[in-house]
Amino acid sequence: MSNTDNDIAAIIGGEEARLRAFNEADIDTLDALLSDELVYTHSNGMQEGKWPFLDRLKAGTSRFSRGRVLESSAQVHGDIGIFNGRFELTLTTAERTVDIDSRQLSVWRKGEGGRWQQIATASSPLSVQARPAS
Repeated sequence: MSNTDNDIAAIIGGEEARLRAFNEADIDTLDALLSDELVYTHSNGMQEGKWPFLDRLKAGTSRFSRGRVLESSAQVHGDIGIFNGRFELTLTTAERTVDIDSRQLSVWRKGEGGRWQQIATASSPLSVQARPAS
């Protein structure tokens, strides 16, 4: 396997690990995967950084489940990787539960020790179904 193939596998694996960590509210894994410089553009258009997002997960005000990657591809350009994919997940807040089927574009950067971290992500919803939280 070439270095590029290894990097592509690492980026796709990083996206899969990120969604597993969402499901489990695994802050330590997310801390490792997400750059401190992260710009996260949610499917509803809201933007936030890494720590405001992780703080909401820690507090339990946002809970994710069913997060999984449905389609994925990646490109590598030096120390920058671009992920394109589709995922689904369920987001539960105090007010509602939302099932999201979304396209995603993420930018990953290869840092020290060859570790990839997500530096930007944006979601475009294909389908959103909301219901009151139970």
